[in-house]
Amino acid sequence: SNIMSEAYRRGVYDLRVDTHAQNVIMQHAITGMGFEYRGIVYMDEPVPERNAYEVRLAH
Repeated sequence: SNIMSEAYRRGVYDLRVDTHAQNVIMQHAITGMGFEYRGIVYMDEPVPERNAYEVRLAH
């Protein structure tokens, strides 16, 4: 993607995304881009749990 290419160009080789467990469309999109599930992170919000994903860009 353009965002991943720009991150790589700027020397960023590790990207993370979090989303609600119910947001299946987002989870499908990011896993299709190579992100892997890493666990749960907690936010200071009414529904605190988020699924965390990460992709490491080769360098």
